[in-house]
Amino acid sequence: MAGEHILRLQESVHAGTTLIGVEQGSSVLIRCEHPSGKSGSLRWLRGGTVIKPEYVKTKIDASYVEITNYQPEKDDGVYECSAQGMSASYRLKGEKQYILPTGFRYCYGEEMASCKHADQCHVETSTGHFSCVCELGWMGAACDMISDPVRVHPVITPPVCAYWPPVVTLLVFIAIIIFLAYCLYKFKVRNPHHYSKYATATINNNNDSKPPMVSGEYTAVHQQPPGQRNGDAVANMV
Repeated sequence: MAGEHILRLQESVHAGTTLIGVEQGSSVLIRCEHPSGKSGSLRWLRGGTVIKPEYVKTKIDASYVEITNYQPEKDDGVYECSAQGMSASYRLKGEKQYILPTGFRYCYGEEMASCKHADQCHVETSTGHFSCVCELGWMGAACDMISDPVRVHPVITPPVCAYWPPVVTLLVFIAIIIFLAYCLYKFKVRNPHHYSKYATATINNNNDSKPPMVSGEYTAVHQQPPGQRNGDAVANMV
C-alpha cells in the first residue's frame, strides 16, 4: 500500500514546503484538496515544471499524483499543488532501505526537518526522540555539521584577469626603484660630510690636473702707484 500525504489548500495562502522521506522502491501518493471542492482547477508542478496529465488522477473531491517504485535519482524533488491565489507543496527525498533498530520507526511529515542532511531519520516510538543517519560529509545530532575532510560544496575558482601578472610585475619594479631611491636619500642625509669631502677632493684634483693658462716662467712686474706718471718716476730716481 502506498504512503499517502495530503495537501490542503487555503484561500490566499501559499504554504511552505514540507519535507517527506520516501523509502527507495516503495510507492507514495500525494493528494491535493481544494477548499471549495474544485478539484478540476488544481494544477501540479514538479520542480517548477508541469506534471504530465497521465501521472495525475482527478476525482470529485481531490487530485492525486502517485509514484510507484520510488527511485531517488529520478523522483526526488518538490511536488506543488496550486490553484488561483493558493498553493502547497511537499519535497520528496528518497531514503535507502535500512533495517530499523528495535523500538524505532521512520520519520514522516514535519519530523523529517529534525535531520538536516541525513540518509535516514528514525523516531524512537517510546519517547518520540529522533535519530539521524547522516549523509557522507555531515555529522552531529541533526546532521548539520560538516565532517572534514570530505568536501560537500563545490569550489568555484574566481576569474583571473589576463593582464594581472604584467601589472603586478610593473608595480613590483616601481616599488623597488622607489625603495632604492629612498635608501640613497637617507644615506646622503645621514652622511653629508662624506659627500662634501668627496666634492672638495674632486675639485682639487681637477685643478691640479689642469695645465697653466700661458707657457713660460712667471716674472713679477713692478706696478706704479696710482696717479704717478713716468716722468715723476724718473725724477724720483735722480
